[in-house]
Amino acid sequence: MKNFDRKRWIRRIAIGGYDIFAVIAASMLALIIRFDFNYTSVPVEYLNTVWKSMGYTVIMTIFIFSFFRLYSSLWTYAGATELIYLVSACIVDTMANAVCLSLANNYKDYPLPRSYYPLYGLFLLMLVFMSRYSYRGLRTLKNRRLDVKKRVNVLVIGAGEAGNALIREIANSPFINKKVVGVIDDAREKQGRYIHGVKVVGSREDIIGKARELNVQEIILAIPKASPKETKEILDICKQTGCELKRLPGMYQLVNGEVSVSKLREVDVNDLLGRDPIEVDLSSILEYVSNKVIMVTGGGGSIGSELCRQIASHHPKQLIIVDIYENTTYDIQNELKRKFPELNLVVLIASVRNTKRIDMIFDRYRPDIVYHAAAHKHV
Repeated sequence: MKNFDRKRWIRRIAIGGYDIFAVIAASMLALIIRFDFNYTSVPVEYLNTVWKSMGYTVIMTIFIFSFFRLYSSLWTYAGATELIYLVSACIVDTMANAVCLSLANNYKDYPLPRSYYPLYGLFLLMLVFMSRYSYRGLRTLKNRRLDVKKRVNVLVIGAGEAGNALIREIANSPFINKKVVGVIDDAREKQGRYIHGVKVVGSREDIIGKARELNVQEIILAIPKASPKETKEILDICKQTGCELKRLPGMYQLVNGEVSVSKLREVDVNDLLGRDPIEVDLSSILEYVSNKVIMVTGGGGSIGSELCRQIASHHPKQLIIVDIYENTTYDIQNELKRKFPELNLVVLIASVRNTKRIDMIFDRYRPDIVYHAAAHKHV
C-alpha cells in the first residue's frame, strides 16, 4: 500500500492501548474512591457489574474517541479546539458508559453508586488529557533546557492574536532558534500579564529601554492591522535600538491561520513611509522613451539594470548605459543583446564623478533623457 504510514498507525495503536488502560483505571478509581480508597471494601457485585461490561465499554470508548478525532489530531499543535473535542468525547463516553452498565445482568439488583459516573468521567478526562498534552509539556521543558546563549533574543510588539500565535510557534518549534524574552503592547490592561509564559513588559515608550535590559537582538512587529502611520512611528523607535527588525505583512488574514514565522519579512523602505506607497503606471510613463536617446547612469546596478530592461522593451532610438563596474555592466549588456537584438545599445565604463568624461559623453551622444541611478541604494 503506497499510502500506508507505518509510524502513524503504530502511534495510533499505542494511544488506543493507553486509552484501554485509561478506561479500566478510571472505572477502578471511581469505585475505590467511593469506598474510601479501600479496594477490599468494594462489594464484589459492583466489581462484577463493571468487569462484565468492560469489553463493551472499551469498544464503545474507542469508537467515540475516533468519532471526536482523538486518534487523528496533531497533538503536537493541539489547542482549544482539540481540548473541546477531548472534553466532549469524555462526556459522551461517560453517558454511554452509564447506559452500558444499566444493561448489565445484575445491575437491577446491585446498581452502582450515583457518584461512580461523575468520578469515572473525571478520571477518564484526566488520564486522556495527560496522554495527549504531556508531549507538549515535555517538549517545552526540553526547549527551555537548551543553551539559551545560542538563541536569538526576540522582543515581540503586539499582544494580540498575531502576537499570540507567533509566540506560541516560536516557543513550541524545535527548529526555530529564537527566544521571546518580552512583549510590547500599548493596552494598559495587558501590561504585566503573560502570554505563553512571556511577560508584557511595557508600551512602545519602553521599547528602547527593554531592548537594552533584555539583551534583545531582534524585534518583530506583530500588529498586522496597524496603519502605515502607526507602523512608521513604532519602527522609528525600534531603529534606535540597533536590533534587526522584522514584521508580519500588513494584509494578514488571521482567520486563515496564516500567522507563522515563515511569513516574517525584513522591514523595507515602504514600512518607513508612514503612508501607502504610490502605485505607478510604468507602461504609460515608459512610452515617453520611445524613439528617444536614453542614458542610464549606474545601468549595471540592481535598479539601473531593471530600468534598462524596461526602457529596452519600449523601443528607444538609442540606449546608453554608463557604469563604473565592468562585471555587472557586461552582464546587462549580454542580456539586452540577447533579448532585444534590434536595440541600438551603447555601453560605456565611466564614473559620474569624472565631469570631463561625462561632458564628453553628453557632447557625443546628446541624450534626450537621463535616468540617474548611479548611487548606493542603501544610503
